[in-house]
Amino acid sequence: MKGHLLYWAITAICLLAGCTTQVPHEAKEVKKDVVTYPDFQEVTIPQGIAPLNFIIESPCEKAILSVQNSEGKEVVIATNSRNEIIFDRKEWSELTQGSSSLQCTPYLYNDKKWEKLNTFGINIL
Repeated sequence: MKGHLLYWAITAICLLAGCTTQVPHEAKEVKKDVVTYPDFQEVTIPQGIAPLNFIIESPCEKAILSVQNSEGKEVVIATNSRNEIIFDRKEWSELTQGSSSLQCTPYLYNDKKWEKLNTFGINIL
């Protein structure tokens, strides 16, 4: 319980101070796919579509998603308390505009350790 409260306290402080979420570089790479709802893995989307927000359904205490477009721009998003990935509309627009694809790498936190799951793609028309 203390760890959970500490995580949220640090998250709140970072939000107020303008910190950004970072990829957990100490994550152990595992060969498994993330389960999401809806499942947007390996789909093709049109330019200008609204952000593809989703829920991480794989068991985890928290999650981080790194999204990189074909031009090299990266956005890193932490889940909220309901394990939802919610894209900022402006960041989503910047990611998708002029890009042909997105590469999404999920990181899940369980039992005091991070795991890096398989990257999945989203194609953009």
